This record gives sequence, structure tokens and C-alpha cells, in this order.
Amino acid sequence: MAKASISRRRFLGSVVKGVLAGLVARPLLSRAEGPAGVPTPDMRVMSFDDKDFAALKKVGKAVYLPIGKDEKPLIVWRQSETSVRAFSSECTHAKCKVRLPLKDEMKCPCHGAVYDKDGVPTQGPTSTRLKEYAVQLGDNGVTVLLNVVVG
Repeated sequence: MAKASISRRRFLGSVVKGVLAGLVARPLLSRAEGPAGVPTPDMRVMSFDDKDFAALKKVGKAVYLPIGKDEKPLIVWRQSETSVRAFSSECTHAKCKVRLPLKDEMKCPCHGAVYDKDGVPTQGPTSTRLKEYAVQLGDNGVTVLLNVVVG
């Protein structure tokens, strides 16, 4: 049986192409969802049937969404029938936990920072908006994409 041979140049060219393909594909795959109905590590799925998130069925309501042991939760806010938004609850001034919205604003109890419904500061010692994450609203709940920052 004849032994197949490959030149060093062709072998190295194949290796480089494989590495480059992996580098290009990795960011794209990290944003992809898993198989239908299966969340990826960068997703948080909140069902309206879950008592912790049922408030999001009503316009104007908001909940905290835990995202990690050492991280402040997100504020997930139902702003209209067709709009839900997710903001970091970490104040951009002193990293205190921002309170859930009341009358279309979110307030930080530490130094009086106030953020509007877009996460933009309207009062207090900060001029930096809250980090906002992409959200998908479905018939039965909300999915927050932690790897997609908006704005």
C-alpha cells in the first residue's frame, strides 16, 4: 500500500487556515443560541409562570435578575406591552445597588443618582448611563442576552 505524503508548506497552510477559521467563528458562535429552548451560559430565561418573574406580565413592573454570585443583579423592567429592558443595577458613581424603578426612574440610595427609563442619569453625581443588555420578549417570558450590551 502506498504511503500518502504532504509537503510541509501544505501542512502549515492547512494549520493556519484552521486557526484563522476558529478565530473568526468563535465570536459568532458565542452569540448563538443553543438548540431550540436550551439557553446558553450567556442567556438568562425568565418565565412569566415563575413567581419571581410573574410581575413582568404587567407594564411598569420590574424585578431583579440575579446573574452571578459576585455580581449585582440586573433590573429587568417591563416598560410597555412590547418593550422590556434590562439594566445593570450597579450605580455608575459608587457601584451601589440601584433600586427598582418607581414612577419611570431608578434611584441609587447612596448618593442620590437618578436614572430615567433609558438608564441615563438625570440627577446626582454621575454622568454615565447604566449598562443595558439586549432582551427578547416572548409570549411566555423574557430572555436577557448577557453578551450583548446595548448602546
